[in-house]
Amino acid sequence: MTGAVGGVVADNSCVVRRLLFALIAAVSFAAMMPTKADAQFLANCVGTPGVSITCTNFGVEPADFPPGPPTVNFDFSAINFGTAQNVTINTAVTGNALVNNFNTALDLTADAVGTGNATVLNSNQAGNLFARTDSGTATVTNAGVGASANSILARTDLGGNAVSNNSGTIATDIDTITFGRGNATTNNSGTVLGKVTTHTFSDGNATLTNTGKITGNILTRVEGVGNAATYNYGSARSIATQA
Repeated sequence: MTGAVGGVVADNSCVVRRLLFALIAAVSFAAMMPTKADAQFLANCVGTPGVSITCTNFGVEPADFPPGPPTVNFDFSAINFGTAQNVTINTAVTGNALVNNFNTALDLTADAVGTGNATVLNSNQAGNLFARTDSGTATVTNAGVGASANSILARTDLGGNAVSNNSGTIATDIDTITFGRGNATTNNSGTVLGKVTTHTFSDGNATLTNTGKITGNILTRVEGVGNAATYNYGSARSIATQA
């Protein structure tokens, strides 16, 4: 419905859309309001719903954080300087997801449903490192002297690139995988006690560069159109490059 007020045309549908967007943003942020176990962590959230939010933990967090459904169309980050259980960030449509661990945590997960980027960074002690996106870029980086994790998985499902970087220690495997087009890239200058797989399942290039130590096997594989390349300047049990 439109009407003229003082010579100005008012479009009520536009006002309704703005109010609806504000309500969605408020509900997304309200979903992150703390339970008793999460209060310490969520007390350190800063930012603006609908734009970007960063939550930081400095103490001991006994539960998964932050809670709540995926944020919609804005960036969400979790930074851990303390001791944490699982750290999981979920975003949707266009939002970017970032998890950054500077101390001790269990599994670190960044999941972006849509075109947003998913990034997991670890510079100390953590469990499994997992970054996944539909069609953005999924990046996992385990870096720094003393940085260790159980495994790395960087994955895209509907297109987009996947990147795994390791200069620390990985107790099991590194998997860098793309489905539905996109390049897969693995860079290792640290120690991997398992295997390293770099695999594109539907077009795209697969590239692995190793200047460190890989106890298990290296597999660099392309299915569809693309190039497979393995550059080994370190050590590995065996190397297979397939296109």
